[in-house]
Amino acid sequence: MHWAHCRVLGSPFGGSTGGETPAGLKRLEPEDGDILRCLAKGMSYPQIEDALHLTPAQVINKTRRVRERLGVPNSAGAVALWLAARNPGSRPPFRA
Repeated sequence: MHWAHCRVLGSPFGGSTGGETPAGLKRLEPEDGDILRCLAKGMSYPQIEDALHLTPAQVINKTRRVRERLGVPNSAGAVALWLAARNPGSRPPFRA
């Protein structure tokens, strides 16, 4: 799989937020969006490594950094918050 399958163009959350952006999402960098896009597609860490040409340690560190920036305990929470911001009118299934 090529990195373009996960690449987020423009903003770190890959689209219009339709309003105010949650504070954690404002702290994301474009490469964080790359990781979130891959996670949202259900890719495993080894698949993300191949797609984004990263080492195993880089994938682990980047996903940890994304979770910390968003203030969520796991990757599923990070993806849920990211997807909610990309889809105006939706809300994450948890309290952030």
